[in-house]
Amino acid sequence: MIELVYTLFLLSGLVKSFLLFYAARFMIIDFTLLCAIVLVGAYIFQAGKNFFFKNSFYILKESRTILFTLGGFYIWMIFSLLYTPSPQYAFTKTALFITDVIALAFPFLYSYFDPRRFVRWFVYTGTGLVLIYSVLLPGVYASYLRNLDNKDFVERYLEIGYLAGIAFLLVLFACPHMRKSIRLILAGINAYALFISSARGPLIFLAFVLFIKSIPLLFTFFKKARKPNLKTVVYITVAVAILFAGAYFTWDQYSPLIDRTIMRLERLFTPETTAGIAERVARISFSFDNIFQNANNFLFGSGIGSFGILYENQDIRSYPHNIFLEIGFEMGIIGVILFLFLLIVYLFKIRRHFDFLLIVLYLILNSLKSYSLVESRVMFGIFAVLLLYASRWPLNSLKSIPGENK
Repeated sequence: MIELVYTLFLLSGLVKSFLLFYAARFMIIDFTLLCAIVLVGAYIFQAGKNFFFKNSFYILKESRTILFTLGGFYIWMIFSLLYTPSPQYAFTKTALFITDVIALAFPFLYSYFDPRRFVRWFVYTGTGLVLIYSVLLPGVYASYLRNLDNKDFVERYLEIGYLAGIAFLLVLFACPHMRKSIRLILAGINAYALFISSARGPLIFLAFVLFIKSIPLLFTFFKKARKPNLKTVVYITVAVAILFAGAYFTWDQYSPLIDRTIMRLERLFTPETTAGIAERVARISFSFDNIFQNANNFLFGSGIGSFGILYENQDIRSYPHNIFLEIGFEMGIIGVILFLFLLIVYLFKIRRHFDFLLIVLYLILNSLKSYSLVESRVMFGIFAVLLLYASRWPLNSLKSIPGENK
């Protein structure tokens, strides 16, 4: 059950958006805060029981350096409060980062956490949210085009696309115990939802990751000149047929969304610069100019939460849409080094799991385009679970996990 709570904690941003859309009056307490309280309470109970009855303290051995570095990173963030020009949002951002800390640390500290069970809960819950959004989107989008109603709901397309990509990769690379028919259905739902979402970044990054995955597979296939497995051919044929059949029968309903996706992809290859791209370029240029303005900015940054007040002259949530630029801008090269060290240590720990590295690559690529540091709860959570998975089953192939249904 704790894996379900942890799943809801990671996905609480999307869950809150649905609750606000349908049942705002029932939002008595922030859903993310509620899940965090349950997780922290469960950990305190378990840690206290182990301490008093077993005289022990659990922490995943492979995670110690990562957690130590994360602690140093957060201390440096707190230190930057001393010189940030942000009077209020800096403290909000520092507090919000605690959710990222919980996301990364909890699976390493809770001894009964089962990564396989989490992956199932995450895939089922995430696909459920993606499916609900996809079913509602055509009607909501039509209303939005008429009078700009439900703008907040429509603008969740990026989060939906991001989540669909993660669920697709987890189904593909981290669910060897799941029946192939169920995997095909889940993969198909997420692939179709990602395409109609118009989330260009997740769509392109997923295609890039799958391309990398296909290279060694094609090399092996041609090198050994194997005959294709009949079951594999049947499954792929059925999956493609279902995907095209679904697209055919829902074309009238989803054609405006498909047209929007195609139009947004075409804009990447047109010479005109759209307002959105121009704004991103301006943010990147401003970030580099500020970082290299003087030695203090380069070493220490402008202080946590400072981007909004320096770029927009407002003490609000704002960021350069690149997590490394954001850290460099607000926490300087010291913050960047700490974060890079955390990533390098992490990648070294899971280096034997090529498929997990591909999932991590997808997450990092998205963080370089769209997300803020304090909006990376899902990324940190998936990082933690993949390392826990890899540490318990260190073989390169997860198909040999004992006790799993093949």
